[in-house]
Amino acid sequence: NQDSVYITNEDFKNKVYIVDFFFTKCPSICPEMTKQMLRIHEVFKDDSRVALISHSIDYINDSIPALKDHAVALGIMTANKWHFVETDRTQTYDFAKHYMNTAVENEDAPGGFEHSGYLVLVDQNGHLRSYADGTMAEKVDVFIEDIKLLL
Repeated sequence: NQDSVYITNEDFKNKVYIVDFFFTKCPSICPEMTKQMLRIHEVFKDDSRVALISHSIDYINDSIPALKDHAVALGIMTANKWHFVETDRTQTYDFAKHYMNTAVENEDAPGGFEHSGYLVLVDQNGHLRSYADGTMAEKVDVFIEDIKLLL
């Protein structure tokens, strides 16, 4: 993650967590998705049962220092609640498929990557429970209520 800590499923054991896929130099939907993730972070920042994880799909440019700079720019100083993670291309795209998201390289797409804007809600047992279009505040409003319901 942005703090150079290796993240595993154990870090999310018995937690409700929100997953998204992004890249720091994204010129299209990522800024709005990040804005909505910040809203979720703000609502649940003091609840240790909730975590967030943002997977970078830009395995070339989104190094640990780049992710740290991104987190700090958002006001996320430590990764105790929100992890910005990177891994190799194959594993990142496998994660995206697991969470039923699209994430592929596409030189015709803005920034060179094509990805869906879905936020994914995972319950305490690792089951996918809800999705929200992370570019639409009103959809994220409902999503926040879903998180509260799971808690």
